[in-house]
Amino acid sequence: MGTESLGGFMKLKTLILAFVIGIGMVLKSGYAEDNSPEIEQHNDANSGKDVAGDTNDPYIIDYGKYKGMLTEDDSDAYGIKYTPGDRITFIVTPDKNLDVALGVVSNKGGYTRSKNKEMKGVSETWRETVDSKREITNYRILVSAVSGVGNYTLEITKESQNDGDNGKDAPGSYSSPLSLNSGVYKDCYLGLDDSCDLYEVKLNEKQKAVITVIPSKTLDIGLATGDYATAGMTSKNSEFKGVAEKIKIDAYKTGIYKFAVILVSGEGAYTLKIVKSGEASLVTKAEVMKVKPKEKTGSAKREAKKIELNDSQVLLLIAEQNIASQWARWWWVDAEVDLSVTESAIAEKLIAGGYEVIDPSLMNNIIRQRPALHYRDLSDEKSIELANLSGAGYVIAGKAIASVGSRVLSSNLFSYFSNISAKLIRVKDGKIIAYLDTSGKSAHMDSVTGGKEALHKAAVDLAIKVVNILDKQKKGQDKR
Repeated sequence: MGTESLGGFMKLKTLILAFVIGIGMVLKSGYAEDNSPEIEQHNDANSGKDVAGDTNDPYIIDYGKYKGMLTEDDSDAYGIKYTPGDRITFIVTPDKNLDVALGVVSNKGGYTRSKNKEMKGVSETWRETVDSKREITNYRILVSAVSGVGNYTLEITKESQNDGDNGKDAPGSYSSPLSLNSGVYKDCYLGLDDSCDLYEVKLNEKQKAVITVIPSKTLDIGLATGDYATAGMTSKNSEFKGVAEKIKIDAYKTGIYKFAVILVSGEGAYTLKIVKSGEASLVTKAEVMKVKPKEKTGSAKREAKKIELNDSQVLLLIAEQNIASQWARWWWVDAEVDLSVTESAIAEKLIAGGYEVIDPSLMNNIIRQRPALHYRDLSDEKSIELANLSGAGYVIAGKAIASVGSRVLSSNLFSYFSNISAKLIRVKDGKIIAYLDTSGKSAHMDSVTGGKEALHKAAVDLAIKVVNILDKQKKGQDKR
């Protein structure tokens, strides 16, 4: 090899060596003139690595909050155990440079996808509640990058159910209902895919029971009885959220009677009340101690004086007659706990306004012992007497009637109208504070439902007026 060739070879060798050293320096520290930070390493859910995106082999986590990172076309799959009936909330929150999609799939299937696609920095949320009959034991969560690169926070929380005070979701299968006795069971729940709660109650020979379910304002439920209760719902107030449902059970001989609380629409808590004949009445909103034992002799006035009236409590005595009903209904005639659509709507507004509505169950024993109160049309005097015995400071007495109008043009709907006429009476002096008259209207294909909607609107209007009047009464007393 000549001198010139050797010199050229040495120069080439030097250039190659310098290039290799340069590449090494770049891999180690980055370009000298580029001050950007080192590439961030994945540590998804504190795993020390990039979690795989295969939902068949997810990274198992528990309930809580976790950090993760996504690059382009990256997905992270997680797995979590599930107890039937638990209300689970999945929330993934990306940083401002990242748009994510949230997928949730159970071991029984059912995949959910992104709601906020193409919106960087916007959280994705999904909630699940599944009935025990679905036999779902786990969920797999897939967090995927839609666009951008960045970090995210995954938070998973759960709320366990307490149907019938048993610390879990009531069975959704008629073959294994939850056994209950007389009592008030609060904070039961229905919603999402938890569509039915099955219960049973034991009655002795010739014993009766009244079962009442009071849903929250975000929930509409139905009730049914029998061994195959889920197939025979007997909802009376369908399409009215927050309206109570009631059924009666009669026993010709000792036996176990099954009943179901069924989801119609919405989501939320409900209160379940079971009252067996021959057992103590139940109290929820008002204290029964305010209704003192009555003497067998003596006038109603003397008995009433023994009870301290509460101006924050109101007794509702509204007779309601909906379309297709031959007669109006009055709960005080048969002394059963059953607020009508009108009374329920008024009660909801009164309670929201800071007032207390007397539970009709408080009045059961009083009414049974007083045949004089078994009238469909109570006089002002009898209304005041009943309110006196309850301890209520005010009574609202009146009638609500719904009627059908003509067909709505170019539709299959009919128009429906309602009218409520009532008196607001101050119990302590028997003075009529106000005469109230409201109306409502609706359009619907079904006459009963249309009448209910019209009654509900009129009742809400009346309740707003009552609250305003009671507030003024209260302010007037405070100034004295």
